[in-house]
Amino acid sequence: MNIESMTRAELIRATGFSGTAVDGWLRVGCPRLKSGRFSLPAVIRWLVEERTAANSASPDRERWLRVRADREEMRLARDQGVLVPLPMVSKIMERLHVNYRGKLVSLPGRIAPQIVAVSSIPEVKAILEEAIHEAMTEMTRLDPDQLTNEIVTATGIVVEGVKDGERKNNKR
Repeated sequence: MNIESMTRAELIRATGFSGTAVDGWLRVGCPRLKSGRFSLPAVIRWLVEERTAANSASPDRERWLRVRADREEMRLARDQGVLVPLPMVSKIMERLHVNYRGKLVSLPGRIAPQIVAVSSIPEVKAILEEAIHEAMTEMTRLDPDQLTNEIVTATGIVVEGVKDGERKNNKR
């Protein structure tokens, strides 16, 4: 058998592929001699090139691989508690705002007795300013335990050994 000039049947026997496979190769560009015969080395080179091209990352495949890797990275971050989905953040923020609103609404009842006891507008203004600044300072201080409890309450996610809104006795 001459490997430089083979019949279809000889190529099938030499490669171990079916006649259907060889016909498929011909449809997509497998090299054939002018005589209609095949050169085994040329066919093998072509097959290797085809397989290499098929396995090389096309732009769509590269994009798909990036998306898949990003999705896995986000899943890992979520599982580690580093990434919290937006709806959960919204729930947490809503709970914090309700808490802050309560602090602001309680101001008049808390400072009214102090205001009644003074007789001048500058004194009233000073009491109001102090109470407002105190409330604003309290609201801007982010207590990690409170935030953690808010996350657990809003999402049910266990954060740093916390469950059901209670921090376990972890010494830091």
